Amino acid sequence: MENLRKKRRGPWVDIFLISIILSLTGAIFFFTILDGKFKFQNNEASADQAEILSNVTEANSAFPGIRIISDMSNDEIAPFAIQYPQTDDESFNHFITKYIKA
Repeated sequence: MENLRKKRRGPWVDIFLISIILSLTGAIFFFTILDGKFKFQNNEASADQAEILSNVTEANSAFPGIRIISDMSNDEIAPFAIQYPQTDDESFNHFITKYIKA
């Protein structure tokens, strides 16, 4: 009687679980490597790529001697847009640029 209570699971359960594991592994592999956008890789852009990925425009402001610089990124992974003032005073421009990079 005791042998009737302990039923062994069929081999189809093992095959089903293995196929699910292989399917999930394949999906993860496809979405991280084969789509060409290595999302989990450190993307350090060179100076040439930085120029391509950003669009810098300059416009005069309502105040004399002050220009507004707009820098917008075209990068799909890390888009950004920033506007900052620029004047004829190089020390002020250096301080603003240093603050933005930090």
